[in-house]
Amino acid sequence: MKTPVVLSTKVISTSVLATTLLVTGLARAETPAPKPKTETCVQIIQIDHTKILDDQNILFYMKDRKIYKNHLPNRCAGLKAADTFRYRTSQSQLCNVDIITVLNRTGGDFMPGPSCGLGVFEPYTPPPKEEKQAAQPTQPAATPANEPDPDED
Repeated sequence: MKTPVVLSTKVISTSVLATTLLVTGLARAETPAPKPKTETCVQIIQIDHTKILDDQNILFYMKDRKIYKNHLPNRCAGLKAADTFRYRTSQSQLCNVDIITVLNRTGGDFMPGPSCGLGVFEPYTPPPKEEKQAAQPTQPAATPANEPDPDED
């Protein structure tokens, strides 16, 4: 005669609870955070300035203090080194289907370089250290020649 196996409800409850917590924890870990809403276009009149991060990423600083990061679908050779680009559009918007052209400085003029497609405009929040830099202009204001530079002592 076989003896029936009896498991205590305490053991089963603990086992069920542990399994539930494990599955719930894994489900949360596998759920990606929602991506910020991307924009396919930005209004040209709203662009304050840009900052080229590298040959594939440009920050667009808007007049309403929003910042968009544009990750170009392909590397744009010489973009970071030239640190200047142009765009041409007949629209009032700059869009992910538009093309930028790298502008290389040659003496006092610019020479067009490679042309590259833009990507989508993704909302960007700078790290705390960069926020202070973002508020400052990238080029220092010129000091007239007849006035001493206030930073020099």
